[in-house]
Amino acid sequence: MIDRFVGCNQTFLEISVLQVPDGKLVGTAKAAVINSVEADPRGLTWTHRIKFVRLSGWGDINGLIPQGTPACPLECTVTGSQLPNRLLLDQPEGNLGATSSIDPRTKGAIAAGQSRWSVSFSQMGAFPSQPADFTSEAVRCDTATPNARPGCVLSRYTPTLNYTTAHNGELATHIRDAQASGRPGAPASGKPLTRTTNRTRVELNRTTSCPPLLPRPPGTQCDEYPFASTQQGGLLNGASSRLIDQDDNTTGGNELAAFYRQNRVVDSDPFYVQID
Repeated sequence: MIDRFVGCNQTFLEISVLQVPDGKLVGTAKAAVINSVEADPRGLTWTHRIKFVRLSGWGDINGLIPQGTPACPLECTVTGSQLPNRLLLDQPEGNLGATSSIDPRTKGAIAAGQSRWSVSFSQMGAFPSQPADFTSEAVRCDTATPNARPGCVLSRYTPTLNYTTAHNGELATHIRDAQASGRPGAPASGKPLTRTTNRTRVELNRTTSCPPLLPRPPGTQCDEYPFASTQQGGLLNGASSRLIDQDDNTTGGNELAAFYRQNRVVDSDPFYVQID
């Protein structure tokens, strides 16, 4: 499971208990490992959690305790961690805090980070198990999202902007028709739009799709799709333009700006547009 800010996966682990000093196998435990990460969209930090759930086993396994070492090998720093000294049968859970190497005072910066738990299991009278590594989803932090404070996202997830014909009226209808005619952006197409923050490119896209001299009857505005703020926008890219209700256009534009900001969509980031 993954969205723009939270990712979680489950794997399975088998732990062999080898007694001291002869290394004889005296038990085996099977456990589920729940590995999750939560990025902070309003700060340059994330939390990496790991939880162990014992599923089955045999022999001398009731004293197994996980011991974890945190690391942050990519452009980040571990700011704190805790893996309580608890038995495996109690479902022990570790928490790792990490922060990006980005200086929040540096505008326009982007950095990728990823944290890791290295965990082994110990038990009185047994050798420690070989360590197993559990890595978080890749986290991207930035100070480059226009009109937003520094923050982080899970960059593997492509966000979706949702419009409805009930709420967004003629704007949603225009986008629906444009996508049906082959323009990119619908989730089902597998062809996302990509944002551009280049102001010159945005203005060129807008003026070629909706020329300033185009007559606009009262109460209407010229709408273009793909959006002028995307690399697919503009008449030269085959964008569709249509005169629509000005209130629908204004509302949709405000929602697009909020979507960019809330999902930290930076230059060249992909995203989809869903019409319901």
